Amino acid sequence: TPEEIIQNYMFGPDFPSGGTVLGRKGILDYYRTGIGTVTIRSKYHIEDMGNGKERIVVTEIPYQVNKANMISAIADLVRSKQIDGITDVRDESNKEGIRVVIELRKDVIPEVVANNLLKHTQLQSNFGVINLCLVDGAPKVLGIVPLLSNYVDFQVGVLTRRTKFLLKRDGDRLHLVEGLILAHDNIDEVIHIIRSSKDDAESTARLGEAFGLDEKQCAAILAMTLRRLQGMEQDKLNAEKDQLVANIAEYNRLLSSRENIVDLLISEIEEVKRRFGDKRRTDITDEAADIENEDLIPQKNILITLTRNNYIKRVDDDTFEAQHRGGRGITGMKTTAGDVVRLMYHTKTHTDILFFTSFGKVYRLRGYQIPDSGRTGKGTPAQNILNLDRDEKVVSIVPCDDYPEGNYLIFVTRNGLIKRTSLKEYASIHQNGKIAVGLRDGDGLFDVKRTDGNAIVSLASSNGKLVSFQEEEVRPMGRTATGNKGMDLSDGSSIVGVTTSLEGDKILVLTRLGYGKISYAKDTDVVSEDGSTRHYDGYRLTHRGAKGVTTLNMTAKNGALVAVRAVNGDEDLLVITSTGIVIRTPLSEVKIAGRNTQGVKIIALDEKAQVASISILPHEDPAPEGEEEAEEPAEESQTPSEDPVTPDELDASLEDK
Repeated sequence: TPEEIIQNYMFGPDFPSGGTVLGRKGILDYYRTGIGTVTIRSKYHIEDMGNGKERIVVTEIPYQVNKANMISAIADLVRSKQIDGITDVRDESNKEGIRVVIELRKDVIPEVVANNLLKHTQLQSNFGVINLCLVDGAPKVLGIVPLLSNYVDFQVGVLTRRTKFLLKRDGDRLHLVEGLILAHDNIDEVIHIIRSSKDDAESTARLGEAFGLDEKQCAAILAMTLRRLQGMEQDKLNAEKDQLVANIAEYNRLLSSRENIVDLLISEIEEVKRRFGDKRRTDITDEAADIENEDLIPQKNILITLTRNNYIKRVDDDTFEAQHRGGRGITGMKTTAGDVVRLMYHTKTHTDILFFTSFGKVYRLRGYQIPDSGRTGKGTPAQNILNLDRDEKVVSIVPCDDYPEGNYLIFVTRNGLIKRTSLKEYASIHQNGKIAVGLRDGDGLFDVKRTDGNAIVSLASSNGKLVSFQEEEVRPMGRTATGNKGMDLSDGSSIVGVTTSLEGDKILVLTRLGYGKISYAKDTDVVSEDGSTRHYDGYRLTHRGAKGVTTLNMTAKNGALVAVRAVNGDEDLLVITSTGIVIRTPLSEVKIAGRNTQGVKIIALDEKAQVASISILPHEDPAPEGEEEAEEPAEESQTPSEDPVTPDELDASLEDK
């Protein structure tokens, strides 16, 4: 059967240029039907160039592919930006073999670039097969079994005709040799007859009469000169006769049955294999011909960072080791003059990332599609990877692994409007984005959160207030709706934080000067080890549109409120400053505090530095060495500060500072 042949005997085509045949389906197709297509992939490997750069080196290309044309096509794709990440292409081939070098940028994944080259160039090509044979003089397309059967029949016919020809040739030669032997045995009389005869006809007649020779034997004798007749060696003639007799016997044996001819065919094929067979050049693998880029990228936890000037980048989340509370951190990214980090999100490489912009639009990328710029790199302009308009900026990011029924997106604007829309409406987003939320004049989108339909939503304002209410108070609206009032901001403040109960049962707040605290979201009584009970005030549930309750006692010492998140308390807090410094610290080191307190120092800031953004990550143990603690972290106070200040007074104080 074709399956037995491909498994045990004929594994597939072997091309002189090498390469790799991908999969056995195409081979089985033409083994079964006589028609099929095999995919041939170039052989390549990835070399480290140092300095974080790598290159792809091609050593074998598909059969009948012109190398110069292939290199030219790669260069055209690079110039037209259809393939990104290639800095140089050159041919280093010599008499030792093919070597095409493709150098890459530092920030690209070599396997992804190679995969794109295989998809768009002749580094991977298809080779069509048609088993067209002449059967009884007529062309036919045959599968491997009838093809081999016809091949054997044809070769048996060829060998049979060749054997019959050899049998006749050696039989004729034996007849002549026997005459020459007889002439040699009677050489004197033969010479006498030839010399005394008038012509060849008389010599032929007399030789035939004297020795019983026929015309062919006599002609062979007469064709020889007297010198040759006299010089004939009896031993050579007898040896030739014996060989001819043996040959004739072998020919008759072969012709006595088809099996004998088939055995001869097998032995001759084995001799060809012995003389010309070499190691197989083309590999055959079960790898699929088409591989998605995502299949080549490992699933990893990553951090996505966005600056005020719309520079975006990703790094692995283990880039920043945990430090103890009050540590000064490490450089997280370089920013250009006047630029600061605004947003930071924790997600995965294979997760959908929804980007919500200042124009109320949404775009989508996979996590790995965001360039990896390294810990200190400034990132890539968002306009380079998203089809943003000139003044359009990303204001919020929502990672989505799926889009189940009953899940929603909560949209909150800077002026306190809130809207809830089904997540399924954002499952399909084309390259140019789509409208995510309607915006009123003078307002802007602040943040977007994902919910399960039963969450508690909390909004925080710049004056230190926080309002919490049931999500169901926000009725679902269409994708382009503007929403309703979520928080009363009649005092002139603006939204600085949005969080939901899905993120945790505690509320973390952080100020511009690096102070923070964790409070219970609900009133909670905690029993200590000595049996005493301590009561912590939580955030009472109100209703959508309320002014809220105090969440932070703002003073000139701790700064204005800049971030609010719901947490469980066992995660790590990642803080990034306006100067690009990053610190990762366990939230377990931040003591639970009352709702109306100023908190403790989370990060020690350099002069003029402020907290720009935070992200919540899974916990990892702090680094044992190299950590930097604040000299004396502020102790939390369970009573309001004696000198509370307004947001305006606080901003003036910070400017003076």
